[in-house]
Amino acid sequence: MATLNGQVTHLLIYEEEGGRDWVLSISKLLWYLICLIFPFSLFRFLRDIFGLWQSMIVLLVLAMLVRFFGPSNLVYLDELLCRLFPSLRSAVRLGRVRVYDFRLRTPENREVACILKGDLSGAAPILGDVLTLEGHNRWGTFWVQRGVNERTGSLLAPRSIRSWWLLIITAGLLGFFLAYLSGALDALIYGWLEGFFESQT
Repeated sequence: MATLNGQVTHLLIYEEEGGRDWVLSISKLLWYLICLIFPFSLFRFLRDIFGLWQSMIVLLVLAMLVRFFGPSNLVYLDELLCRLFPSLRSAVRLGRVRVYDFRLRTPENREVACILKGDLSGAAPILGDVLTLEGHNRWGTFWVQRGVNERTGSLLAPRSIRSWWLLIITAGLLGFFLAYLSGALDALIYGWLEGFFESQT
């Protein structure tokens, strides 16, 4: 990672359309699978606990859920997921992204074009600020990942989107349902339930 130090001589702030967050896109796809697998996992659980006849009622409910979450109502399912997990809205696009387009005059009296994208954790730079930046050079422009404003001591970095945490939780939940449907968790779950009911009597 390259380092750059200098004074801001030109500054332009504008907004542009953001790209796609692929981590959130994958999370959204996994949530569709969870919504598909969960009713079957619930039906198997109730059948094992209460028996076939009681679970037949659940089967009727599942049929209504399949109809409700069918392809014709995929828009409603998408809206439901976005209301439960607002960050999933950015799975389609990141919306408007703020861009800081500025020039930095280095101690060698050389001007370098710099780009910083995203909402900042600290204060935004202004003309005359002395910045120490970290990033990489691409196409003759220094793309900033983080930095420090030497004049104010404030951090200069875009706010992080914690997409990976949502993906890990989603993948773990999907893995749990798949493992349960395959019978891999039967000994653990039903053993715990048996011990729980015995302790209540």
